[in-house]
Amino acid sequence: MDEGATPKSPRTSGADYIRNAVEGAVQAGIKLRMENPVVGQDRAACTITCEFPDGRRLVANTIYDLKDGKIVRQFDVQVMDPEG
Repeated sequence: MDEGATPKSPRTSGADYIRNAVEGAVQAGIKLRMENPVVGQDRAACTITCEFPDGRRLVANTIYDLKDGKIVRQFDVQVMDPEG
């Protein structure tokens, strides 16, 4: 959730969207880091940090609902440094 994806209007996406987003981030010089993983039978969680070339960071705490080894729901709460 953030200002562009409020609780009443969450984003939805599929594997292609996520793949393209990660590839685009890498091409733009954004460093992605996953920390604090917690994994269970039907749920996982982690903190994802994106470091931008200008020094800003975006930090998201993410919970994944899993079914048959696949993500069926992802819930993020994220915050980003303001532009400087």
